[in-house]
Amino acid sequence: MSQETLTHFLTQTPPERQADAKRRMAEFARARSEYHQQRADYWYRIQTECDDEACAIEDGR
Repeated sequence: MSQETLTHFLTQTPPERQADAKRRMAEFARARSEYHQQRADYWYRIQTECDDEACAIEDGR
Protein backbone atom coordinates (compact mmCIF):
# COMPACT_ATOMS: atom_id res chain seq x y z
CA MET A 1 0.00 0.00 0.00
CA SER A 2 1.51 3.34 -1.02
CA GLN A 3 1.81 6.19 1.48
CA GLU A 4 -0.78 8.17 -0.49
CA THR A 5 -3.24 5.26 -0.42
CA LEU A 6 -2.61 4.73 3.29
CA THR A 7 -3.15 8.43 4.03
CA HIS A 8 -6.39 8.39 2.03
CA PHE A 9 -7.54 5.24 3.85
CA LEU A 10 -6.81 6.74 7.26
CA THR A 11 -8.57 10.03 6.51
CA GLN A 12 -11.62 8.63 4.67
CA THR A 13 -12.36 5.45 6.61
CA PRO A 14 -14.46 5.28 9.78
CA PRO A 15 -12.44 4.50 12.94
CA GLU A 16 -14.14 1.15 13.51
CA ARG A 17 -13.23 0.02 10.01
CA GLN A 18 -9.65 1.21 10.52
CA ALA A 19 -9.48 -0.77 13.76
CA ASP A 20 -10.79 -3.86 11.99
CA ALA A 21 -8.23 -3.48 9.21
CA LYS A 22 -5.42 -3.09 11.74
CA ARG A 23 -6.65 -6.16 13.62
CA ARG A 24 -6.71 -8.21 10.41
CA MET A 25 -3.21 -7.03 9.45
CA ALA A 26 -1.90 -7.96 12.90
CA GLU A 27 -3.61 -11.36 12.71
CA PHE A 28 -2.10 -11.97 9.28
CA ALA A 29 1.37 -10.98 10.51
CA ARG A 30 1.03 -13.36 13.48
CA ALA A 31 -0.13 -16.23 11.26
CA ARG A 32 2.70 -15.59 8.79
CA SER A 33 5.22 -15.57 11.64
CA GLU A 34 3.84 -18.84 13.03
CA TYR A 35 3.97 -20.42 9.56
CA HIS A 36 7.60 -19.46 9.06
CA GLN A 37 8.53 -20.70 12.54
CA GLN A 38 6.83 -24.05 11.91
CA ARG A 39 8.58 -24.30 8.55
CA ALA A 40 11.96 -23.54 10.14
CA ASP A 41 11.31 -26.12 12.88
CA TYR A 42 10.39 -28.72 10.26
CA TRP A 43 13.53 -28.14 8.19
CA TYR A 44 15.70 -28.11 11.32
CA ARG A 45 14.23 -31.49 12.30
CA ILE A 46 14.74 -32.91 8.79
CA GLN A 47 18.33 -31.64 8.69
CA THR A 48 19.06 -33.16 12.09
CA GLU A 49 17.59 -36.51 11.03
CA CYS A 50 19.62 -36.48 7.80
CA ASP A 51 22.80 -35.60 9.68
CA ASP A 52 22.18 -38.43 12.14
CA GLU A 53 21.55 -40.86 9.30
CA ALA A 54 24.68 -39.71 7.45
CA CYS A 55 26.78 -40.19 10.60
CA ALA A 56 25.33 -43.68 11.07
CA ILE A 57 26.18 -44.61 7.47
CA GLU A 58 29.72 -43.24 7.84
CA ASP A 59 30.17 -45.19 11.08
CA GLY A 60 28.99 -48.37 9.34
CA ARG A 61 25.92 -48.86 11.48
